[in-house]
Amino acid sequence: MTVHLTQYLSFPWEFVSSLFWKRYPNPHARHVLSVDVLERYLLPNGKLYTKRLVIKKISRRIPSWLLKYFPGGQVPVVEESIIDVNTKRIDVVSTNFGHYKKYLSVGEYSSLVPSNDNSVTKVSRVLSLESSLKGFLRSALMKTSQTYYHSSSNDTYLGYLHVCNKYSSIANSQEQHSSVNEASKSSTKMSNTHGTREYTSKLPHVVMAESG
Repeated sequence: MTVHLTQYLSFPWEFVSSLFWKRYPNPHARHVLSVDVLERYLLPNGKLYTKRLVIKKISRRIPSWLLKYFPGGQVPVVEESIIDVNTKRIDVVSTNFGHYKKYLSVGEYSSLVPSNDNSVTKVSRVLSLESSLKGFLRSALMKTSQTYYHSSSNDTYLGYLHVCNKYSSIANSQEQHSSVNEASKSSTKMSNTHGTREYTSKLPHVVMAESG
């Protein structure tokens, strides 16, 4: 089973990509318990490859009958990404592993690229679900997983959006602060110049008489 989703972040790719490593923590990703970098290096073509281990807590939105397939209430996920600043593209592949993979194999491919409007970033997601279970149990598991993915991907989107808004506000605040400082310096300089002119205008004038 495959699921396709397309989302948009109203920020340019350069800004969105600069925050890719700052997605966690955020208020919409409380289920993400830890993130660790396993590998990171530059490929021969200059692209940045990174492999991370993400530990997630099982959501309470999952039916109780399904929890027995997730011992410990946690799911380990391997996230592999390639960032290409030249073509302005990020490709991410996330796959689950561990005990419950024998019941449900989950793989997600996502890409982040500039949309036709360069001020907007397009996020495309493709989910792949495979299960070794049979009959009704398999059908119920696949349907539940699909429903959960839609909810989870929305949280992922809202989390990234939250981070973008947060750092955009910080950048705007710093820019405004810088503008105020420049205006203050300019005002002080003009005030000093005006004061100097006013002072010199009050000095007595010395008139030199022409000889002869």
